[in-house]
Amino acid sequence: MVPDYQLSLAIGKRGQNARLAARLTNFKIDIKPESERDAVMAELENPTPAVEEVVDAFEEE
Repeated sequence: MVPDYQLSLAIGKRGQNARLAARLTNFKIDIKPESERDAVMAELENPTPAVEEVVDAFEEE
C-alpha cells in the first residue's frame, strides 16, 4: 500500500519499479493505493472458497 499521490512513482515508468522489486525479492508485487485499503482488507478477511480449501488441506496434513 502506498499513498495515492505516490502510486505512479511506486509503479515506475511502464511498471519498471514494480518489476525490479519483484525480481529482487522473488515475490509477486501488487502495488495498491491506500484509497483501496478497505476493499483489500475486506477481501483478506473473507477469503474465497478456493483459498479456504487450500488452507484446510494444509491444516489436515
